[in-house]
Amino acid sequence: MDAARKFRVAQVFRGAGAPCVGLSFHGGGRWCVAATGDGVVRVLDGLRGVLRKEVRCAARGVGAACFGHAELCVVVADAAPGTGVRYLSLHDNRYLRAFEGHAAPVCGLAPSPASDAFFSLGEDGTCVLWDAAQRRAAVARLDVFGADASRRPRHAPVAAFARDALVFAAGAAFADARGGGALALYDARHYRAGPFATFRVDRGALAAVAAPEAAARAARGRWARLEFAPDGETLLVAGEAGVHTLLDAFEGDALAAFAAPPSAAGGERAAAAAAAFAPGGGAVLAGGGDGVLRAWDPAAPRRPCAALPAGHAGPVARIACSPRFGVVATACANTALWLADA
Repeated sequence: MDAARKFRVAQVFRGAGAPCVGLSFHGGGRWCVAATGDGVVRVLDGLRGVLRKEVRCAARGVGAACFGHAELCVVVADAAPGTGVRYLSLHDNRYLRAFEGHAAPVCGLAPSPASDAFFSLGEDGTCVLWDAAQRRAAVARLDVFGADASRRPRHAPVAAFARDALVFAAGAAFADARGGGALALYDARHYRAGPFATFRVDRGALAAVAAPEAAARAARGRWARLEFAPDGETLLVAGEAGVHTLLDAFEGDALAAFAAPPSAAGGERAAAAAAAFAPGGGAVLAGGGDGVLRAWDPAAPRRPCAALPAGHAGPVARIACSPRFGVVATACANTALWLADA
């Protein structure tokens, strides 16, 4: 927990005012891709704090972005109203592949840390698995609700691979008045057999680990992002209402909830949807609507253990942590790189 308290802004990369729509580190841990809604894709050197590459996707725009398995390749989703996904080579600034499988814009991407596989997550409620190395149709389309299919998703699903890429999870928040959501776990080698475990995240489970107001916000809010802890034992569900839930990755039990404050403008959508495991996995980082990055100890989740010096003027909309180094990236319209003080 002490390491999380020591993070300070080391470098800020100014944007032109468009919101960040994609922020992720390459599996090697050094390079960070930051994409904004005006179609600008930047690759940042997380260790040196400098801009390595910048390209503009002027024709189709960018609705979401993440690193692919190759170091100089980025997966980008077309900006709305487009529904396609493309594999972009930053070496020569050209598209190598195009993937079409959604009936609505894609607002999320989740890459495998060990292969060219990735998920695209659409506003049509679909979760599609692709292989960037193959020129063919989708590898699989996941039914993330199964027996709960009548309870249609509230928004795009979420998905994530475990760090060893042997397991992945997919799920979404329900759209009906009961709220909550569902998650399914798959063996990445035998996913066609269906999930080996399914979990329900309902109001009762959330009420057991969160204050009443926070539990209500979490139950009725959309899910924005899903992440496995580095050790694979827990899952973090980042919520658009600013309440983020820690789940046991084996049993699906709710272990903790972290409630970030909304912005001064008020409203649930003003709360930041950004949350991630800190480097090393010992703490959870979450952005607030007030522009402050906070750290939580999962063992004492009711209050943050640290409020880090402000790095943003607006809500912290994205957080990404290097899988190998003690580097954190956060973004609103600008992107900040954080390093821990010695």
